[in-house]
Amino acid sequence: MRIVILGTRGFPNIQGGVEKHCEGLTVGLVKLGCEIIVFTRKPYVNGEVKEFKGVRLVTLPAFKHKSLEAFFHTFFHGLWLQDMGGMGSGQPTSPCHAICNY
Repeated sequence: MRIVILGTRGFPNIQGGVEKHCEGLTVGLVKLGCEIIVFTRKPYVNGEVKEFKGVRLVTLPAFKHKSLEAFFHTFFHGLWLQDMGGMGSGQPTSPCHAICNY
């Protein structure tokens, strides 16, 4: 199963309850055989890190704004995901499940 997570700042080593939860959850799902992609926010993570313990990390720009940041990150990266054939490959793919954390 392919799972995409939107809305989180990212990981590893990002402070926050949602981020720590997603880090543990995604690594566990990879061990169960799932393909996991997490869209991370550029201001918080090192964009050069593309994978963490089997989890694919896609770092895209996001602006910092306390009340709107997660909403816009999720919305625009959801559009990016849809435009790129489901998984950013440019090709149609098998169904994926998106988890939004905002």
